Amino acid sequence: MLSSSTSKQDVTSAAIDLRARVDSTKASVERLTQLMAQSGSVSELIEAEVALTDRQAQLESYEQQLAALDDQVAMSSLQVQLTKASAPTTADPAGFGDGLLAGWNGLVVSLNALVIALGFILPWLALAGVVVLLVWLLRRTRRNRRDAAGSSSGTSDEEN
Repeated sequence: MLSSSTSKQDVTSAAIDLRARVDSTKASVERLTQLMAQSGSVSELIEAEVALTDRQAQLESYEQQLAALDDQVAMSSLQVQLTKASAPTTADPAGFGDGLLAGWNGLVVSLNALVIALGFILPWLALAGVVVLLVWLLRRTRRNRRDAAGSSSGTSDEEN
């Protein structure tokens, strides 16, 4: 019995995307930290701190997603089982008896194919026979009417 089961999920692009997001968010956090150090007014400091808090939350989220993805990759498994296929046997009769048996088997296979082909063609032949019968009946009816019309018109011409 041959069986196969395949399940896969390519997370390469997701991992690359998350790494890029982590890097850009880290750079954004560093820039906001520098801005906070340079800010002069309280309102600028509060805006920078709010933006920094958002970026740090995003960064932590991205880092956790990336860690979860790395764990999935680390725990992924691959199982392959290969079996050697058996060599096909060839019909090589070793003597008269084997040759006779091979010939008999060939005859049985050929007759079986002939019976299957006949079973396939028989309904089509029946349908074609019905169509031919209908066409023949229509032509015969027309010919009889034409002959009857021709003989009645020939009789009326002779009377005049």
